[in-house]
Amino acid sequence: MESSTVIKNPAWFLIVAMLVSVAALFVPFLYFIVPALFAAVLIRSASPRIALPLFAPSIACLFVFTDLTDPTGSSFIPSLSLVLAGIAAGIAIWQLQKRKAGGFNSAFAAAAAGILGLYCAICLPGILSGAGAFAASEAAFRETESILKEILAASATKETQPMIDQYLAGFSAYSDSIPTVIVPGICMIGCASGLANTLFFRAFIRKQAPALGIPPLTPFRKWQIPSSFTFGLAILLVGTLIVHLTGSEYYSGISTTVSSLIAFPMGIQGLCFIDYLIARSSRNHTVKRVLIYTACAVFLPLLLTMLVMAGCFEQVFRVRQKLDRGSGPLLNNPFRGDDN
Repeated sequence: MESSTVIKNPAWFLIVAMLVSVAALFVPFLYFIVPALFAAVLIRSASPRIALPLFAPSIACLFVFTDLTDPTGSSFIPSLSLVLAGIAAGIAIWQLQKRKAGGFNSAFAAAAAGILGLYCAICLPGILSGAGAFAASEAAFRETESILKEILAASATKETQPMIDQYLAGFSAYSDSIPTVIVPGICMIGCASGLANTLFFRAFIRKQAPALGIPPLTPFRKWQIPSSFTFGLAILLVGTLIVHLTGSEYYSGISTTVSSLIAFPMGIQGLCFIDYLIARSSRNHTVKRVLIYTACAVFLPLLLTMLVMAGCFEQVFRVRQKLDRGSGPLLNNPFRGDDN
């Protein structure tokens, strides 16, 4: 029997999904959960026709609460981009989980939709108006810089003036590299959204997962990036190297973007690898986890490189699989095939 005929959507869950999708028009942070709600409703439904009442409220409110008369589209286009990205991510999670394509593939597809939607929301109005993709971001940053200068100038003293001048110089240099900063930021936020929505989806259908034919979520310490990702990673790195060798002016932006796309999944895998080693240790698991996770949260900018290196090491050498083969049956790969 098809899983879609086994589980029925309670009316309250459908209403919550619709209300949250509408609220996301005003609080974009809710897109970290909206696609998960969409996917949970769709996978439990006996018919895909439920998508009409599910998606309609956010699309209808989009035309009601945004300024359609603005020729630059600075209000309508960002909202439309995020709404469509949320719908696309929800459909992707629904279909991939329904086909048992794995958690990594679901998170990857949702992240891709999120990255594209964020880029269109931030850059498309400027591109269409001819002002430039990052014109609005640069203007907002310049305005912030101007306000900051006024505040610091009013509070400056003879002793603090050199430090303030140095701080403002660094701030101005940072503002000149807005495009180099925004695109990697978009990638990181999109990746985080893809992972969050996949995990929220699994939480929403946890009780119904057996009836839906979806295996339990693999423990965090056993999460694994598929080997196929290594090939894509190599392509990104080789492409970046080629851009560097050609002396392109876009090398800085491309390299930081590629770095962010690699750092997020590898950093997560590095943390999983460390958690795996903690689980294999003989004692004080809880204390070790608290110390490690607290250190990672507080000193993330300093420890990120270490986590990425640990993730890359595990990706190449598959240490956990080798250790499991020596100590018992090899545990399932959470991000490959139908393990998730």
